[in-house]
Amino acid sequence: EIQNLRSYSNYLTPRLGLFSADSWTLVGTYLRNLLLNWSVIIPLLAAFLTLPWLYSSIVMMDPPPRTDALFWTGAVLIVIAVAYMGFNLPCGHNLRWNQKRFVLFCLLPLFLASVLMTMHWAWFNYYGRSLIAWPLFGFGEPHAWVPFLYLGMALHLASYLTSLLPAHGFRPLEFVAVIVSGAIGGVVLWLGTHQFPRPVMQMELYICLSIPFFMALFFLAIVVFAGISSRWTEDPDREWWGRAAGWLFAVALAWILISGLVIFGPLSLKWTWSFITTGGLAALVTVLGGRSSKVAGSQKERATESPMGLILSKASTIAAAVFAAVLLILITEVTTSVMAKLIEAYHVTLSYQADLNSVSGLLGRAEPYLNVIFYTPWRLVLPLAILLLLVAVVMARLVNANKFSLHGVYRDRLIRAYLGASNSDRRPNPFTGFDENDNIKMREIWVEEKFHGKLMPVVNIALNLVRGEKLGWQERKAQSFTVTPLHCGSSAMDPGYRPMAGPDGTVYGGPKGISLGSAITISGAAASPNMGYHSSPLVTFILTLLNVRLGAWLGNPGKSGDHTFQFGYPESSVQPIIDEAFGLTSDASPYVYLSDGGHFENLGLYEMVLRRCHYIVVIDAGEDPQCSFADLGEAVRKIRIDFGISIEFDEINIFPRGCDVAQSQKGRNCAIGRICYSVLDGPNAPDGILIYIKPACYGDEPRDIFEYFKRSATFPHESTADQFFSESQFESYRMLGAHTMEKLCSDCGGDFECFIRDVLQRHLDIKA
Repeated sequence: EIQNLRSYSNYLTPRLGLFSADSWTLVGTYLRNLLLNWSVIIPLLAAFLTLPWLYSSIVMMDPPPRTDALFWTGAVLIVIAVAYMGFNLPCGHNLRWNQKRFVLFCLLPLFLASVLMTMHWAWFNYYGRSLIAWPLFGFGEPHAWVPFLYLGMALHLASYLTSLLPAHGFRPLEFVAVIVSGAIGGVVLWLGTHQFPRPVMQMELYICLSIPFFMALFFLAIVVFAGISSRWTEDPDREWWGRAAGWLFAVALAWILISGLVIFGPLSLKWTWSFITTGGLAALVTVLGGRSSKVAGSQKERATESPMGLILSKASTIAAAVFAAVLLILITEVTTSVMAKLIEAYHVTLSYQADLNSVSGLLGRAEPYLNVIFYTPWRLVLPLAILLLLVAVVMARLVNANKFSLHGVYRDRLIRAYLGASNSDRRPNPFTGFDENDNIKMREIWVEEKFHGKLMPVVNIALNLVRGEKLGWQERKAQSFTVTPLHCGSSAMDPGYRPMAGPDGTVYGGPKGISLGSAITISGAAASPNMGYHSSPLVTFILTLLNVRLGAWLGNPGKSGDHTFQFGYPESSVQPIIDEAFGLTSDASPYVYLSDGGHFENLGLYEMVLRRCHYIVVIDAGEDPQCSFADLGEAVRKIRIDFGISIEFDEINIFPRGCDVAQSQKGRNCAIGRICYSVLDGPNAPDGILIYIKPACYGDEPRDIFEYFKRSATFPHESTADQFFSESQFESYRMLGAHTMEKLCSDCGGDFECFIRDVLQRHLDIKA
């Protein structure tokens, strides 16, 4: 078995070299999986980026329909949104509806109303006052503001009559606040329509700013109403208004950014082709920075972050933003170029008698891609958006989110190296080198008569909660998840676990249950878009785009997964990809994203304390050259927070390389902690014993280890990102582990109780 592990110390590509089939297999497999994932992601992004384009094509209809339907529909949507505010305000009906209802019944109607109203205003500029033929529009130019004033008052009054008035009756000051805020909003709307650029003249600005401007009117109305009504409203009302305004700002800013990239982004490609090179370099920095252990997922993740860590963190964040922008711009450029070719090939008539070489009103020169966006008939843009969306949906049903990520590549090679070592009847395929019989199902491990008195395998995994509901977990962004031969799941969920025993199709993780190979692969899936407390929003987006995904999507073992827990992958990869890219993973979806256990707690100590194990042996092999014991500290902290159980150490005499002679002489490879179960379970509950083992070199190691120690500046804490071990490197770590265990105990023949007794009695003078 050891010889097999030596053979596969470079388990990803066992045979190295430029002309190695293993190396090119890895490259080819990555590119295949990347292209298949892009067949979902790129059409999905392209369809999303057609929204400003579709909006422009409708605004620039030639001629636009002579109708008031958009105006009246927008007015009704405004009444619905403002009425919702009245029903949900603490000073109103106080129905206490949640955020999802706010988005559905308030934010979405306001956004759609802004879209419809600004479209209608563009048409109004085309036809003049023959559209919306109210008597009010008989006012002369000096009084043109009057109909806008009446419009604002009428919309606010309609919402007041349907919500606030029935809630608590007539209040004179409240009525005045409603009328005044509506009137001010109407007058500001009039000012905006007179000062705002006419759509035909400066379409670039109109697309980017008209909808945010209209939404800003609602924010202004909120400000006015909150100020006037402050005498009878309370803090809860003002907090509600503040949160609503925050949502309005977020949506308005998102529209400006997306439409700005679509309208002005491709211009940057004409400056220099080095912009594309910048995007490629940005992607490289993002991936390298994102997988570096020196990069913090949030600004406060590591109080002692090194200068290099800070540099990498900032560089990867900026690079991620640049790469994301470049990618979206390139998608826009390609999409508009395809449409331009179709327009030329089929002699499509553009709006306003324009052609691809028409001069832009803002830029003062011809930009073909802008003419495609502005003047392409909506009857072409809408089918294009639908086609792109259809391609994404169909491919998402065909492309397995787990098999065609790096997870599958990683899993197959881990199984070959580590499970294949114990397969005495291994018969690998002579061409690929893989044997499907190396892997076994997790539930097949459990044979009760064989496991009597022996250790139960518990695989430590993180369930990602980057968008979780628990506010107290915003730093950790994950919860513990375990896979055993009996159950899979998390104690933080209800129900928490699903069985591994039962008929096919009723167990967790697939028709026959999750395999041991899949479990250990997920447990070691360090590089993933969502990485628990390491997660960073922009890096998350880029890692998803580049398909750097070692984790896996499995059915939710909780209540939300009652109908999906038995599936080994999602039926469609659209929602998982969106959740990964934008950090929306949670435990409330039918499927959950599982990754490296270290994204929650790296030692597995949390789950052992949860199970009230009396003797716990932890081997900390994480990258920790300064012996700061970060993983141990994280585990102790989470255990105290979640269970109320503290773990106490008298002293930890484990020192980093470069320690002085005095430290080296008293340096140890282990420390003993006391797990204070009695604090929570009562005075009669025996406390547990934690034996914490960590690799360290003090000069008493065999000469080959000491030689490698002198040669490698970071041994025995070399980067965990290094997945390619040389022969000397592999043997040095293996022998250091053997030397460490020989120092701790005598030959116990695999007897766990003997090991505990030796460690406590012989080395620490504690009786087991």
